[in-house]
Amino acid sequence: MKAFFYAKNAAFSLYSDYMVYNFNKTAMKRILAFVFLSFIFFSCDNEPISEARINTDTIEVASELYVFMERISDDFTYDPINCIDFNYPFAFFIFDENTEYIEVVSVTSDEAFSEILGNLPDSYSISLNYPITGTFASGDLLEINNNDELKEAIDNCIKEEEKGYCDNTVINCAWKVHPLPGSPNPFEGDYFTMNPNGTIQYHTENRIYFGTWVSFHIGYELHLNTTLVADDTLENFWNEDWKVLFLNDETLEIGVGDKKALIKKDCSFNCDTGIYKVCEEEANPGFANFELQEFSVCNGIPGNHDGTSAVRLTYFETEMDAQNNAHEISAEQYTNIVNPQSIFVRIETLTAGDLLGIISFDIEAISCN
Repeated sequence: MKAFFYAKNAAFSLYSDYMVYNFNKTAMKRILAFVFLSFIFFSCDNEPISEARINTDTIEVASELYVFMERISDDFTYDPINCIDFNYPFAFFIFDENTEYIEVVSVTSDEAFSEILGNLPDSYSISLNYPITGTFASGDLLEINNNDELKEAIDNCIKEEEKGYCDNTVINCAWKVHPLPGSPNPFEGDYFTMNPNGTIQYHTENRIYFGTWVSFHIGYELHLNTTLVADDTLENFWNEDWKVLFLNDETLEIGVGDKKALIKKDCSFNCDTGIYKVCEEEANPGFANFELQEFSVCNGIPGNHDGTSAVRLTYFETEMDAQNNAHEISAEQYTNIVNPQSIFVRIETLTAGDLLGIISFDIEAISCN
């Protein structure tokens, strides 16, 4: 009897294990089948997108925001936006002139996005399948969830790019004040040198004034603020919050109210060599007429200068004359006596006349034929 009981229990145990096994096997098959069917149903590339999923917040092809997206995706356009990149892939929707949905397009690169954007009719519009992400030039990531966030991100990016371009442009070479038709300027021929640390040197005749500069935006307008520590005439003209009217690699036009100024880059001075070169006279080879004060844009300021006081530069043929402040030569018109020739510069504070130091540079008349 006891043996039969054990046998019966063993048989029941085997049967129970078999039922559990079959139950698990059957359940697993059903789960896998459900997952497989779900995958097919939800991820099929040819499945039409539900109208409920189509973003109807459209961007017109002729709009500013659309043009911004073209400039971001096309590095070869006349005015690319390089401070932000779209992260691919993402999808966008195309609508016809009646704002009727046409199709959804998936893009995987700038080239593909640019090609599509550049070929849509002006009457069409698009919308983006948000969220999308972008990467700033700094490497920081940005998630964009709607058109307003997209425009804000691009606007801020453009402002930073414009400011960076302005800052990097004005610190290269010297900038000379030029005549501007309709806007007479009493300071034509003067020079600015702007430094990366935000300081500025203003060169007029044989004097140098010092100050500060900074670029910034007011709304969508790029501004350049210049402040000089100078006499009243200079301060009244130049100490302004200027609106940047035009800027490229060679030209800067600024204005405030009815007052305007045109400043052009002048890289003709090779400050690295310490030699001021001028074309020799045709009738007198080896000799030239030098405007010595122009080379002040290359002259270093002694380290004992306080950084703000205006200085005066006077020019001499010998170091002894410079030390004794004797036999000064013309800063505007000087013909060399030998070629090349060393010139010595006495630098004093403009108001007190304190000697800051004596420096030198070479002048050379060269053949320009």
